[in-house]
Amino acid sequence: MTHRHERILNIGALARVEGEGAMYVRVGGFHQVPSPRELRGLVTRLGRALDDALATARWVAGFDFPDLTFDHELLALTGEEYPLERGTPRTTTGAAFEVADFEDEIEEHHVPNSTARHFRLVHGGRYLTGPLARFALNRDRLSPLAHEAAADAGLGPQCRNPFQSIVVRAVEIVHAIEEDLRRLVRDRLDFDDEALTSACERTIRSYDPCVSCTAHFLDLKVVRS
Repeated sequence: MTHRHERILNIGALARVEGEGAMYVRVGGFHQVPSPRELRGLVTRLGRALDDALATARWVAGFDFPDLTFDHELLALTGEEYPLERGTPRTTTGAAFEVADFEDEIEEHHVPNSTARHFRLVHGGRYLTGPLARFALNRDRLSPLAHEAAADAGLGPQCRNPFQSIVVRAVEIVHAIEEDLRRLVRDRLDFDDEALTSACERTIRSYDPCVSCTAHFLDLKVVRS
């Protein structure tokens, strides 16, 4: 289990490429874009990433979670894809605003028993961001395999138990890895069937380099209009 989690942790590789120093992610993209050579060097580190992510989602779903839910407003970015660094802020009650208006929609307030900074929606109240909010507002934008992992983990349309945020995060990892494969195919639609099949096989093997995947194994059906 420890080795599996180390492999998943290590494929946070876009934050740091071995031998090339740090590449810090910021809102809107990267401070430094990795070169093709640097990205090719990540293939082996992506080894069994998809299988590891699915196994982790199944594992954490079996934890014994305290029975706790909350009724906070959920706030997350929304857009055409499952959000990370861009989109429109939206709440579970349907309110939405532009990123540029954030300071007009969110206000700081103070409480007598804490020196921490507190924030609330100007026209609402308490709100929660993070994985539970992303999942509740963007579940329909998950990849097919991540949808399946969420269902297998027993997640409904929303998850309001903060202890189960670990399950949602595991599903999000599955989504991120599957999106890699989808983009590979999308960017190679001009390949002939044989070349496209080979590219897909190589990508799948990079996620699960087991003995059964060391030979040609993929029966790819391409429908071309």
